[in-house]
Amino acid sequence: MDWARQNYSDLREADKEAWAGFVSAQARYHSAFYAPAFFSVLACVEPSLTIAVGREAGKPQAFVPFEFATPTRAALRVASRPGLGLADHVGPILAPGMALSARQILQACDARGFAFDHLDEAHWSEELQPEEREVGLYVSLADGREAFEARLQSEKKKVLNDLRRRRTRLEEAHGPLKFVWQEPDRDGALDRLLARKRAQYARTGAQDVFANPKAESLVRTLAKTEDRLCTPVLSGLYAGETWIAGHFGLRCLGSLHYWFPVYCLDHRKHAPGQLLFLEIARAAFEHDVVRIDRGAGDTPAKRDFLPEEQVFGRGLLTRRGPGGLAARALQSLEWRMASLKARRTR
Repeated sequence: MDWARQNYSDLREADKEAWAGFVSAQARYHSAFYAPAFFSVLACVEPSLTIAVGREAGKPQAFVPFEFATPTRAALRVASRPGLGLADHVGPILAPGMALSARQILQACDARGFAFDHLDEAHWSEELQPEEREVGLYVSLADGREAFEARLQSEKKKVLNDLRRRRTRLEEAHGPLKFVWQEPDRDGALDRLLARKRAQYARTGAQDVFANPKAESLVRTLAKTEDRLCTPVLSGLYAGETWIAGHFGLRCLGSLHYWFPVYCLDHRKHAPGQLLFLEIARAAFEHDVVRIDRGAGDTPAKRDFLPEEQVFGRGLLTRRGPGGLAARALQSLEWRMASLKARRTR
């Protein structure tokens, strides 16, 4: 396979069409984080983004997005997955039936090492194995509304009864509950959501991903993107005229990625986050959504609505020799520092 490393803007239209075709044709890529439109927006805020294009007989067969995120990583040729830490699914985008070895991925990036995380198990192979694994969850709606509601009644009756009581008290205080799949005032709704999300990060001590202006710019631009493989969904939940909760996610065909939910702290006793997710799940049937992807991470709250498990991996591919050893040392140090920082904020 012949490799060319290009800026996204330099890709040929035929390349972008082939990329979109690979995503559309394979269920493992039905996430907006694999879509060409996502990387088109990312390229506008992250100049280090590079796309390695693998061709056979002149036809594209593989796309490997990567970056050298810092001068040190560039000097040591340690590539990593792009996305400003916001992309919840990563991996090479390949033609049906195509597979890449670790050696080919390093060759594609002209790198001595390639660090990855959030690598979906659908992309694992004998040579591409993670060093650490993390369980994630998704909710399948593929069996239809009646089957979903029947399973909720059968398996989550206690959860539903509790939410009904909370909903009743909320409506008694503020008025009938109203759910909006797509907020009409997208700019205003997004301003509120980002402000509330940053307040949540500050309150809980979690890393504020929007402290990086590039991350906020990425999300704001994605909110205005209209592409069938990367469609923004900005939803809201209201009681009367009172805003209760909101969510911004990305849709790819029949899969909605549950990305940035947030709620009004004044109404936390009413379980606004759970009410919001249930409303989104029930409305999804009207919008031909068959899967709600909750990404990596497993919490009791995420398990309230019939989740199924998916597994993500983290690891480092390296070449043999001193260059690979240097890549391993650098990446191990960065992971260790990130782990220590996470412990301090708990």
